[in-house]
Amino acid sequence: MGRASLVLVMGLAVAFAIIGTSMRRTTEMLVVAQTGYAKYTYARNLARLAVHTTLRAFDRGLPTIPRSGSVNEAHTPLTSDSMLTRYGSRRLGCM
Repeated sequence: MGRASLVLVMGLAVAFAIIGTSMRRTTEMLVVAQTGYAKYTYARNLARLAVHTTLRAFDRGLPTIPRSGSVNEAHTPLTSDSMLTRYGSRRLGCM
């Protein structure tokens, strides 16, 4: 009876170890998936905000393509030379 109970306890320990590992892996994958979706949503909302701001500036007759700006309190020069040469500054609403 002692040998059978020892085998039973060891079998249950292995089974619970496999179940615990599987649950931990599933939880980690869920966190990665949710973080990826949050990053995607943030980027999508930021892009929509940029389009909305540009269209609002266009409606008000303001310059729509800024020459410089700040992102996270860091001044960043924005250049769009390829766009300006391809479409012209008047068509893009820069001047």
